[in-house]
Amino acid sequence: MMNILNKLKTRKKSVLAVVIITIAVIVWNSISYKTQLNILSQLGSVNAKYELISDLVYGYKISCEELKEVSDNGYNIPRYNALGWLMKIYIDAAKSGNKSARSNLLKMANGKGGISRRLIGCEKDDITASQIAALIYLNELFEKNPTGIEDWSSSDNIISYSDIITSGDIISYYLNSSKWSDTKSLDYQYYAQDLIDKKVELYKNDFLKNKDEQAIKNLLDLAYLAKNTIEETAKEIYQLVLLMGDKEQKKEAEFYLAMLSYDSHSEMDKQDGLNKMQSLASENYSPALVFLGDDIKRYSDNNSLVLARAYYEKARKFFRWQNREYTRRNILTKIYHTYSQEEKKYMYHLLEIAECGKRSTSVWDADMIYCSLDLANIYFEVGKYDEARTIYEEILIYDNTNMHSLSHLAEIYYKGLGVRQDLEKAKEYYGKLCDLKEQKYCDLFREVNEKIR
Repeated sequence: MMNILNKLKTRKKSVLAVVIITIAVIVWNSISYKTQLNILSQLGSVNAKYELISDLVYGYKISCEELKEVSDNGYNIPRYNALGWLMKIYIDAAKSGNKSARSNLLKMANGKGGISRRLIGCEKDDITASQIAALIYLNELFEKNPTGIEDWSSSDNIISYSDIITSGDIISYYLNSSKWSDTKSLDYQYYAQDLIDKKVELYKNDFLKNKDEQAIKNLLDLAYLAKNTIEETAKEIYQLVLLMGDKEQKKEAEFYLAMLSYDSHSEMDKQDGLNKMQSLASENYSPALVFLGDDIKRYSDNNSLVLARAYYEKARKFFRWQNREYTRRNILTKIYHTYSQEEKKYMYHLLEIAECGKRSTSVWDADMIYCSLDLANIYFEVGKYDEARTIYEEILIYDNTNMHSLSHLAEIYYKGLGVRQDLEKAKEYYGKLCDLKEQKYCDLFREVNEKIR
């Protein structure tokens, strides 16, 4: 009898456990994914923390300043800069095997894409420091086996295409490490050289056996990575492309070979590079036309600027989108800067055509910020204060210490240019400029403050 009662009690407990688990599953599935992540994050899940912060970063929903505040809130983590706390989360997730975190760390170490460039209002020093911090972490992690990063970052089980780590990413990491390392610079160059050699052989065989056109594109990518550090290797790859590539690919190879010759210390090589560039320009090859325009423009006299403009205008006419060296925006901005300050008042439509200052869903890069600043400055000069103000405010989203934007916005609100005078806002902007150690703006801050009182 007792055995039967004990069995019944056990069954009741089992049934109760099943009911509790079922209810828990139902409740868990009924809450949002973000709430689930928050709960897991509070329980110490590094991957949940990573996904939460990534959602904020990749949605452009968090700034460097906000990140600094978050990182100060209950976390005793030493930071190189405002990105340090974020780095800690990414490093912890990478250690746990999170492929996306590993991909982002590598991108950050290479100074391209990655999280730091999606944060709003990051200073240049923040981004540089985050790159160095990522390089230091990866260098230390693979100190005993530097090429181990090739296995650590394998593409197995990666779901998102953006998280795929290519051989180019690894080569860039080696080359960037060679620049920053004091003691192992040549070692990292050797690792890059070795991986490049393997990939060149692979792509060459792919093309010879299968006539795979992508193989030539891959060779051009490798040469582009190598050209600033392992110059001779880049030249060998470009020579290979001259043998196997199509017409456009051969022109690209000729262009970079000419550029490498021009950058040589030998006057003979320099002249040879210039001659080859002129030959390409005679075929209306857009990058060569821009290159020659830049070469002439450096003399800065009026005749040189007119000649440079002619090259740029021709480059614009024959511009093709698949051009890794210059963008359409680059060329239009270069044309704009061949005009005098007075002429620019009538030529800023070039910057408008280039869509400088235009709001977009993608993060603004340095080129976009520079050309947007050019447009905002000329708008300010010709009295289009409202348009100028809008662009200056947009620039500060991505570069919150941009002095041109801060000073012009301060003046706009101080003098009521195109808007109602707002001394509080003027004071705010002059205060930020004063924080940047500019005495004249500290004086203006006090002047505005006195008027408010």
